[in-house]
Amino acid sequence: MKCTFFNAFRLFFPIGLLFILFFTACETKNRPELISPVEGEAIVTNTPVLAWTPVECDWQEVWVNGIKLDSLAGDVNSYVPFALSFGVNEWQIVAVNSHTRIEGKPATFQVEDQPLSVLPEGAQLLRHQWLVQSAALVNESGELLSTGAFNSQTWHKTSLPATAQTVLVRNGVYPNPYIGQNNMRIPDANDDFNAEHDLLQYSHIDGENPWSRPYWYLKSFTVEGNGPKVWLNFNEINYRAELWLNGKLLADSSVMLGMERQFRFDVTDLVSFDGLNHLAVAIFPVDVPGLPGVPPLEAFGDPGVNMGDG
Repeated sequence: MKCTFFNAFRLFFPIGLLFILFFTACETKNRPELISPVEGEAIVTNTPVLAWTPVECDWQEVWVNGIKLDSLAGDVNSYVPFALSFGVNEWQIVAVNSHTRIEGKPATFQVEDQPLSVLPEGAQLLRHQWLVQSAALVNESGELLSTGAFNSQTWHKTSLPATAQTVLVRNGVYPNPYIGQNNMRIPDANDDFNAEHDLLQYSHIDGENPWSRPYWYLKSFTVEGNGPKVWLNFNEINYRAELWLNGKLLADSSVMLGMERQFRFDVTDLVSFDGLNHLAVAIFPVDVPGLPGVPPLEAFGDPGVNMGDG
């Protein structure tokens, strides 16, 4: 009997349908399901235990806020990230086999956003939506950066408080230093220590200690209300800072100096009550970086007197 294309399609279609159903069933079985935190959950810590159902795969990827933070073995089903940003975060697990990537359904959760100190009545907390970048990768001056006239495409997003290293780990530039020997895959502030252990090979700035230059922190904001005075308060910086607001220099690094000091500036005549204000803060490293007392050369070993970060 002559078999037409239509008849052949009818003959093979059930087999194709069976294959599709089988593939879909396997994919569903191996799709990670998030256990904690789940969609809409509010948590009090920014280092939560991320947990999901076990899946059959070669390895897994942990994604937070659209950034791949880590790759894990296929038999792992929990992970503790480095300190996340306060506020809303989104996370997802991707199961990977040799030829397939099966993405689990993402979930958003809220890290409780309480200020670290009591805010005066009428105060605004400028915690979220900061942009951070090394001065080594920025051509613009503080004057220009504090006008909003720059390309922010390559800048890293974060909430505060956050050191430069915290920002870069959050954004997947460096690995989680609390896992295994990852701390020895991040350059140190001390050049001698870097040379001894060849750590500059891991620098995201070619051939340069990534902590030797300032980091710019930028924030655009509006002023709520129109009170008689507007003050800009800093609870702490580390270690020196240069401060620009709306194209004007408020303080240089000889004024904003020292750890755990508070700074306050009257910006009444500089802020706009009708539109955006642009704040640019350059954070400088310590003048003389320390040297780790005991190099953290073994996983879970002694991290050294100052955690090996200078």
